[in-house]
Amino acid sequence: MTKPIIWNPTDEIIKNSKLTSFLKHCNEKNYDNLENKSLKDPGWLWDNVIKFADLKFYQNYKMIMDDSKGAPWTKWCVDGKTNIVLNCIDRHKEKYFFNETFIFAERENGKTSSITYKEFDKKISQIGNALKMNGFKKSDVIALYMPQIIETYMSYFAILKIGCVVLPLFSGYGSKAIVERIKIAKAKGIFTVSSTFRKGHKIKMFEIIKNDIEKISHIEKIFLLGQDKSEKVYEWQNFDSFSDKLKTEEMNAEDPAIIHFTSGTTGKPKGCVYTHIGLVAKMSFDEGILADFKQSDIHFCMADMGWMVGSKSATIASSHGAKMLIAEGTPDFPEEIRFWKLIEKYKVSWVELSPAFIRAQMIKDK
Repeated sequence: MTKPIIWNPTDEIIKNSKLTSFLKHCNEKNYDNLENKSLKDPGWLWDNVIKFADLKFYQNYKMIMDDSKGAPWTKWCVDGKTNIVLNCIDRHKEKYFFNETFIFAERENGKTSSITYKEFDKKISQIGNALKMNGFKKSDVIALYMPQIIETYMSYFAILKIGCVVLPLFSGYGSKAIVERIKIAKAKGIFTVSSTFRKGHKIKMFEIIKNDIEKISHIEKIFLLGQDKSEKVYEWQNFDSFSDKLKTEEMNAEDPAIIHFTSGTTGKPKGCVYTHIGLVAKMSFDEGILADFKQSDIHFCMADMGWMVGSKSATIASSHGAKMLIAEGTPDFPEEIRFWKLIEKYKVSWVELSPAFIRAQMIKDK
């Protein structure tokens, strides 16, 4: 039985939507036509997505897709060179909003902070220069075990900027889960923090993993937001002494950029690899075109960076030159309605929710 449609967009919303603009760009009359053509010729669809979203390349691709070896081994944007940072940060440098806020952040205790695109660009360059000085080079894997704070996103984009592969790990994992994923991915470094707060409890993140991480032979450096005198530890404050200018590494379009592991609850965790062109192209289509995300929006999602939604959130806002809100802790502490108060406070226009969160809210509403 077909469920009734509970909301229909107004004529004005339809007229001004990015989907309507995209249909015109593709010379298609309606969505059904677009879908049918894309199923027959996926290369046509993604070539149009890339052009419509104005995704940038250091070297243009010669072929949008090459499936000559079979669909599972399809190559995208053949011979193209790009970088996620080029499309999320660098291409905005001459835009008016580069001096405006990129990230609003709120700690569990209510302490607030923010950073502009321009400031953010300088910080990731400093971190990137420090990584290079410490011997990290293109294709090295660097893990990220941090809560939802601005420094997490700085680390994330700095790793990508120098051509390394970022391995985001759930901030609620114990040492065993962290070590297992680091060993599978053969990570050479890790970013972490001394502590964070979750529901009023101080979580000593570095202490949780310290003994086991230091024993991993291929972990060369531990980049710590905090203080510790261990041999492998490189303290965050040292980044300030580096130049805030750094050229973004030119990468093959399909070079690995991010590895996200599954939770491992049903077996050995499996790593999923995201490429430099794959993630930004997918976010440009799914969130930009289909979900109508625009540069004027403010994005908010409380998902941990360790899950794919973390990378998704970072890419949605930045690739569109928009603003985003991040919050340490949980949606329902110190108040049950914290999540909704944050939306109101920061005038959030674009929210992502998990089914689990919605179910929890429904139970509480009863």
